[in-house]
Amino acid sequence: MHRGSRRFRILVTWALLAVAGFARATSIPLGAVQIELPAPGGAHEISEQLPGFRQMIESIVPVSNRLLALYAPDSVRNETNVARYMMVQSVKDFEGLDVSASDFASVAALSKAQMPSLDQAMKDAGNSAAQKVSEAVSQQTDANVDIKVGESKVLGAYADEKDWIGLSLMIAAQVTGDDEAAQPHSLICAANTIRVRSRILYVFVYSNYDSAADKSWTEATSRAWINAIRAANGGGG
Repeated sequence: MHRGSRRFRILVTWALLAVAGFARATSIPLGAVQIELPAPGGAHEISEQLPGFRQMIESIVPVSNRLLALYAPDSVRNETNVARYMMVQSVKDFEGLDVSASDFASVAALSKAQMPSLDQAMKDAGNSAAQKVSEAVSQQTDANVDIKVGESKVLGAYADEKDWIGLSLMIAAQVTGDDEAAQPHSLICAANTIRVRSRILYVFVYSNYDSAADKSWTEATSRAWINAIRAANGGGG
């Protein structure tokens, strides 16, 4: 593929994707590059421990992406108490592609420029994901669960640095179960795009939202985790 055409595909894809003490690292190959993924502080990889939760998350990952690792706090023991979780994704078609610092800077600028128009796109994508989650939960629990996404907002960029842009996203939903009235539920997400060893990673940190402290937690957890990922991979992009 012509380099200019391929770079254009990268820019368009990234623009769309911009809208959702460390443990031993998980080593993931991305093309010819090996990426080390340390767990966030106080968390562990849960794919084997909670296969049902992993299956639910897999159902909402875009088909263009690959879920590389899924984490939850060390206090989590089963699917019923996962109030916070973290994950890393890649774009399958770009796993073998070297990305320059200037490419990344162009993508970050485009993402920031499009932030005011991303709320509706995020809501539409959220409703599609919510339907898949409802189906997955209903299958695993034999209970009828219906999730509807309400107002969703991009709160802004909380990180804008070399080889890293981080957005704060608020997702509001109504959750209805068997014989239960609809219950409001809010989720806060720090959605990060980073460049590591000339590869692009999408690093997400989620929490149930009860107060501003939850937003601060997603951002602080992201910052510490991304610094650890950088350190584990030679210090940066």
